[in-house]
Amino acid sequence: MLAQAPGTDVATERDQLFMRFATGVADKRVITRGWSDPEAWGVWSVGPQAELSLWIGTRIKNDVDLEITAKAVVAQEIRVEANGEEVAKWQLDTQNRAQRVTIPKAYAAKASPMKIVFNISKPTSPQDLGTGTDGRKLGIGVIGASVRY
Repeated sequence: MLAQAPGTDVATERDQLFMRFATGVADKRVITRGWSDPEAWGVWSVGPQAELSLWIGTRIKNDVDLEITAKAVVAQEIRVEANGEEVAKWQLDTQNRAQRVTIPKAYAAKASPMKIVFNISKPTSPQDLGTGTDGRKLGIGVIGASVRY
């Protein structure tokens, strides 16, 4: 589900990209660093940072609207960067909710693929919470995302 072919810098005629992160449909070219294996519902970040790579080109004409349906293991702040520039601070809790950010065109066009980095304030394992045996330090759980540019 790429909006641009790897190796080019021009976005296609598509102006919206939809992604799901569940087993069998998650694209490893998008969930590039700091993620566990996809599960039936979506994917967890593991550790203090996770990265998505979005292939939308560098010749975009508008700001980029990113919407992600996500939750956290424990309530916490997630700082969001686009190509190295902080663009949002989200407060996540244990409920799946839509999180939105508008990324200025100048930030989005700095590099292709655009790197979206999630800085997780309190990665926590279910084992540490006493709610399970999973020892992974989980941060943000992502079901899906849409990108409009």
